[in-house]
Amino acid sequence: MKAAVMSAASEPAGNEPEKARPPRRRKWIIAAVILLGIAAFVPIRLDRLKKRLEASITASLGRRVSAQKINFHLLPQPGFDLENFAIEDDPAFSSEPLLRSDSVTANLRLRSLLGARIEIARLSLKEPSLNLVCNSQGRWNMESLLTRAAQIPSAPTGTAHAESRPRFPYIEADTGRINLKIGPEKKAFALTDADFSLWLASENLWKMRLVARPIRSDANLSDTGTVKLNGTFQRAVDLHSTPFLLEVTWQKAQLGQVTQLIYGRDRGWRGAVTANAKFTGTPAAFDLAGMVSVDDFRRYDIASDDSFDFNINCNAGFRGVATPVRFDCTLPKDGGAVNFAGAVNLHSERWLLSNTSLRAFKFPLSTVAALARHMKKDMARDFDASGFIDGTLFNSPGPRAPSGMVEHGAETWTVIVSSVKLRSELLRPPASTDVIAINFQRPLSQNAGNPQFMRRGQVVLTEPQLTITPFHINLGGATPAVAGATFSRSNYRFEIKGDADVERLNAFLESLGLPKPDMGPLAEGKAKVDLSFSGPWSGFAAPQVAGVVRTQGQTRAAIQ
Repeated sequence: MKAAVMSAASEPAGNEPEKARPPRRRKWIIAAVILLGIAAFVPIRLDRLKKRLEASITASLGRRVSAQKINFHLLPQPGFDLENFAIEDDPAFSSEPLLRSDSVTANLRLRSLLGARIEIARLSLKEPSLNLVCNSQGRWNMESLLTRAAQIPSAPTGTAHAESRPRFPYIEADTGRINLKIGPEKKAFALTDADFSLWLASENLWKMRLVARPIRSDANLSDTGTVKLNGTFQRAVDLHSTPFLLEVTWQKAQLGQVTQLIYGRDRGWRGAVTANAKFTGTPAAFDLAGMVSVDDFRRYDIASDDSFDFNINCNAGFRGVATPVRFDCTLPKDGGAVNFAGAVNLHSERWLLSNTSLRAFKFPLSTVAALARHMKKDMARDFDASGFIDGTLFNSPGPRAPSGMVEHGAETWTVIVSSVKLRSELLRPPASTDVIAINFQRPLSQNAGNPQFMRRGQVVLTEPQLTITPFHINLGGATPAVAGATFSRSNYRFEIKGDADVERLNAFLESLGLPKPDMGPLAEGKAKVDLSFSGPWSGFAAPQVAGVVRTQGQTRAAIQ
């Protein structure tokens, strides 16, 4: 019994070392957790791996890649942080880096780590700067990179299980900038605040998204809207035969800022611009279908009670730089339509239009009057017109067989405006005429400026010109007055000749927003007029008045 008690008493003493082990294990576990915590939140420098990683990416892209530092992080997902990351461009295109980013994060796939290999799941670039360069041969610096990416066998980005092929990573860029260079010259156009993503959606189909704001580097633009792009492209032997689909939208852009973006200065027009376009085909040959809409179109210094809105629908086809791009655009409005079609020659320093036609299909003159109220300052707010425009104007700057009426070395095309009435509270009764003919004249290329077409008092036509042929209009005189106008690329001229009542003449001019001639405070009654109003299109300069008004037996010059 005593031996049993001694045995029982000695057993715990022999087991005391085993009871002391758990605290030691706990210490090791705590130490391991602390080390993991440090590894999770403190980046680990991988200087030895930097050169190997740079060499691996360089071999994949075919462009030299560099990074100042490479750190490893464990949370929220294992991966690398690359600082001052840069991809050099092909020296044949530019000496500047193709892409530069201060911070790049490459998150790894967890399952690939279990298989003892490194596979990038997501590549995130913070505030990258990308330079798109087109050389003198019309080739882009991105072509070889895209072709190389298409030729490397990759599994789709969303593939759940690892394969022998690496899965294509999800690539994204945040708050980036895309610059454009044509040859050695960096253009003022750029996309900023750009968010971009690219991934391999299926075996042979890439998808991409882009949201950015267009700017000019030489102007302070803040209201140019947002450009959104969604696209897909497929694998191909080379980039020029790559099938693609791109859908582009441009929203919330202000028209004045858009004109400054394109031309470098505000052209003075206002309105809210929305545009969308769909490109389908290959880079060598593709089709375009698009629409541009402008809401509340007006001149910058005109306030109107009503709004003038319009849409333009366009289709175009590209078949190579050496082939003119055919286009066809239609503006439907108020039951009528205007169509503008032709071709653009891209194979020149300046894009040139050729074989263009302008067709009007029962286009209401009331729509033209509404447009004029929003474009011409000082027009009567209630100015209106009735009638319709029908016809075709054609222009072909290159040599060809003429299709219109040819006379004195010029070809003429005519549009007819029928049943015209001009109305306003100022203009009672309305001014009317049965028919107005609008001629478009262009000099035939072989005859432009040829002395044999000179006639006494005749001006030789050296550039295309739009002419409203003389038409009769009742201005309260003994006989109807005659009015007409000419328009060129740079200026305009409007003329009135004949009998008129002074009060009605002034009402007619005021309703059109034209300055009244200075005839003195006592001028009234019937008059003989010979007036012209002219000026340039640019700068919104006020029309200059010239001519003579004979009233009550006196002659007064109306010149400003």
